[in-house]
Amino acid sequence: MVSWVIELNDCDICVIQDGVEIDRGPGIAVLQARQLVTGADAAAQQYSNPRAVYNRYWQQLNEASLIGATRQVRHHADLAYHHLAAIIKRCGRPDQLIFSVPAHYGRDELALLLGICSALNLPVGGFVDSNIAAAAGSCAQGRFQILDLFLHHATLVTTEVGESVVRGDVVTLEHTGLARIEKACTALISDAFLEQSRFDPLHEAASEQLLCSQLTAWLRKAVNSPEIDMALDYHGTHFSAHIQSRELERVTAMVLAPILENLDQTACIMLSHTLAGLPGCRAMFRGAQTFAEHASSKGIAEHLTAVNDPNHNIVFATTLPTAGTPSIAVDGEQNRSVATATPVASHVVYRGLAFAITEQPLLLGPNQAPRVTSGTGDESTIALLAGTPTLYSGSANVEVNGETVVGQRALAIGDAIIVAGTQPPFTVICVQ
Repeated sequence: MVSWVIELNDCDICVIQDGVEIDRGPGIAVLQARQLVTGADAAAQQYSNPRAVYNRYWQQLNEASLIGATRQVRHHADLAYHHLAAIIKRCGRPDQLIFSVPAHYGRDELALLLGICSALNLPVGGFVDSNIAAAAGSCAQGRFQILDLFLHHATLVTTEVGESVVRGDVVTLEHTGLARIEKACTALISDAFLEQSRFDPLHEAASEQLLCSQLTAWLRKAVNSPEIDMALDYHGTHFSAHIQSRELERVTAMVLAPILENLDQTACIMLSHTLAGLPGCRAMFRGAQTFAEHASSKGIAEHLTAVNDPNHNIVFATTLPTAGTPSIAVDGEQNRSVATATPVASHVVYRGLAFAITEQPLLLGPNQAPRVTSGTGDESTIALLAGTPTLYSGSANVEVNGETVVGQRALAIGDAIIVAGTQPPFTVICVQ
């Protein structure tokens, strides 16, 4: 029997057959001249006609009418239908199909997806929350918070692993996705080519497409290298440039800053393979552990009998048995995964904006962004003291990670500061 798992993350929709990846491509569609292409084929031409690009149809799976709808494509559900149809054309048909779905999918999205599969004669065996599936195939007992990244949003899913794996709170952060990171990194890299080779890759659609086709490889290289060398061949001319990886890490830190504000300080932090593959994430979430690629498919394969209902009902599993041989255990020293002494904290984040910590004190007030102050009053401030980020509580009621602070306290990455009981907290991060 041919069994598929389709991992529905629009950064890369992956098809796993009997444990082996047989297809992948982002959740992108391009519709022009009455021709619709999806996945990797669409990604290869998305910059030639940006107005013809759709890249939110898996995130917002619905039947709301599209602007510029045609008879072929009326809404996002039609785009999802054509994407799955293209996969079938390339890969054939499975005897059984399980979907590993994002945490934000609910009854409406799953019902619509089931209807699409029915129209394609795809034999759906069930739906599984991707975070629960990954934990059920990998994690020992403990409390985890799983961070995953999509094209336009991120999710944080609290998961309790005991006798079974149970999904807890789900936090969805909009505007905190891979597409925003890639757009900002593209601009930085283009500036590097313009400055060093007098070549602007963003000047023409074809050269922009060429740059973006190399972007993923360059970002991966930046994870382990302090500097990356880049090259593009365009119209018979070779152009080269280099960029410091820390420039790309700053982009990651700024876009992902809202995640730090929502971390569960009592949980072991887990990063998806996608998130961990971005420059700067290892420092930003220092101490966090990482799921292997296709961890959710591994978990589904291990617990297939729990996913398949004996009465042939199609279920959405948010609870699964624990891993038979767990590869990830909770380390008591890592429960506060990002709160380590090195590297030194450099910024404090409030409502998604990062503010540099310097010798000049930053005033922390309730319900307001940090601002530079003289620091002479009895105010709550942060500043570098002998090179160490230090909090001075002042006369206000100040808590760090739930503990009241009186006087001074050295700060570490991941510390969550609450002033006068107001939310959201100020979160300390490192941008290298």
